[in-house]
Amino acid sequence: MSAIGIVTVSERTVMQIAAHIAKQHDGVKRLTDKKSGDGITRAIKGSRDTKGVYILKSKQGLALEICIICSYGINTVRLCTDITKRIKSELNDTGFKIKEINVRIMGVE
Repeated sequence: MSAIGIVTVSERTVMQIAAHIAKQHDGVKRLTDKKSGDGITRAIKGSRDTKGVYILKSKQGLALEICIICSYGINTVRLCTDITKRIKSELNDTGFKIKEINVRIMGVE
């Protein structure tokens, strides 16, 4: 079987996938923006479907940061590990080299 074309996935799509995965986990109340001034900015300003997801592109690959508000009493280490593993698993076949994924807990409700 021969290839008939090329499929490309945009960085915004990667951000949307990451946001969707994070929102689906039990214990995640919502995604939230982080405070400005720490170097990584959201690639698409004002996009509701990528709120709380930041991306930094480098030669080594993409670094994703997901900022969440979690539920009180949740095992935060397990939550962050599960989110990271699932995002890596889902994005494995997109063609992007994922350098790192960081889940930042911005608050508890």
